[in-house]
Amino acid sequence: MAKRQLRAPSIAPFGIDTEEWLRKNTLPVVNALLRGKANNTFDLTLSPGESTTLLVSDLVTLDSVIELSPQTASAAEVVWWVEPLPGRAVIHHDVSEAADRTFGVVVHG
Repeated sequence: MAKRQLRAPSIAPFGIDTEEWLRKNTLPVVNALLRGKANNTFDLTLSPGESTTLLVSDLVTLDSVIELSPQTASAAEVVWWVEPLPGRAVIHHDVSEAADRTFGVVVHG
């Protein structure tokens, strides 16, 4: 069976070799993604004295899965749950005056 080679559609500016343009412009992005460098990660510190904290991002949808990873000892003790909404997520948590309850956040989907 013969191999079929798929070619990317021509998205390079007129007069520029498409393959060269794709290699030059997509490889750095793919390599950054492989190193975990994506635009869907955030640092979030919970609002002291409040029972909710708002994360605002166009990446958040009703179907998003939002992961929180504690970055401080205070954050590791927090009981929380997330309510994703279009363009934002409400992080529900216990009330504390601690100002160092910081999480790494990843938004999927």
